[in-house]
Amino acid sequence: MGVTFHDRASLGLGAPVTAHLSRRTANDAGPGYAGLTYHHVGDGGTLYRPNQVARLQAIWAYHVHTLGYGDIAYNGAFDADGQTYELRSHDWVSAHAASTDNVANRTTDGIVFLEDSRGLTHDALAAFSWWVDLYRWTQHRTPMLWAHRYWGAGHGGQPTACPGDDLDKVIGFVGGHS
Repeated sequence: MGVTFHDRASLGLGAPVTAHLSRRTANDAGPGYAGLTYHHVGDGGTLYRPNQVARLQAIWAYHVHTLGYGDIAYNGAFDADGQTYELRSHDWVSAHAASTDNVANRTTDGIVFLEDSRGLTHDALAAFSWWVDLYRWTQHRTPMLWAHRYWGAGHGGQPTACPGDDLDKVIGFVGGHS
């Protein structure tokens, strides 16, 4: 199976609340745009839905209506079936990882794995790579990669189990920060 991309307009997410968003600086969106931080939402929990679009809608509603964010925290998502999803625009500072001086949100895009009981599948790995390839294609360089838990390990964030051990090992294997 190949990777399939779903643009934000097809997901039924609400509009960004721009009063609660900050634009990235020209440096943070350009030369300072360092790479991607990977997350996972795990299998189960109150926001879990078997339909990934419904799941993203629930995450968006939670981030905006409960946490007060201006949009869903993540810039993109992928699932075990090789589906990729466009979420928060790169133009806005993200909200995916607490960090010193907010560097994670200013200079990396948050990509979330919509994990289910199958875990990290071959198609999920293809979608993981798709995000890396998209960065290479648009930025003309290889991105640095981080596991979400990196930002909680002495870099200003909270300790976390995210992105899960399997995805964390993949990030470490490809030379990222886990």
